[in-house]
Amino acid sequence: LSLYEAGSTTSSPVVTNVRLEDLATPCAIAGFYTVGGTVTGLAPGQSAGLLNNGGNALTVNADGSFTFSAAVASGGAYAATVGTQPAGQICTVTSGGSGTVANANVTNIVVNCVAAPSPVPANAPWMLTLMSGLLGLLAWRGRAARRG
Repeated sequence: LSLYEAGSTTSSPVVTNVRLEDLATPCAIAGFYTVGGTVTGLAPGQSAGLLNNGGNALTVNADGSFTFSAAVASGGAYAATVGTQPAGQICTVTSGGSGTVANANVTNIVVNCVAAPSPVPANAPWMLTLMSGLLGLLAWRGRAARRG
């Protein structure tokens, strides 16, 4: 929850214009707007960590829409990035990831997740066979070129 001044006060020492806001709901402060978008391709049971402007961390656990908890003032910059990758996947911000808030909620950020490529072990038997064959071919061509 956040406590903030909800408007101007009179000269009275009694504060009567305080407002309590639930930060889990869209922003109700005039001139501030939410930043969010959609996640696609996230594997079941996985989660990804998203960041806005290098902070305001948000964990998403499924495909669908997301909204960062901290609102951004109109005219303020936003920059969404993936801070934590899900196991076995790579998520990237593919569109709408940065810009300037312009008197409206940002809803066009797209985060796309795909399966991570499997690393090829350098000592795989087929790799050793291939490298041996290539080295043998190069040696044979070198000898053939010297014989002329």
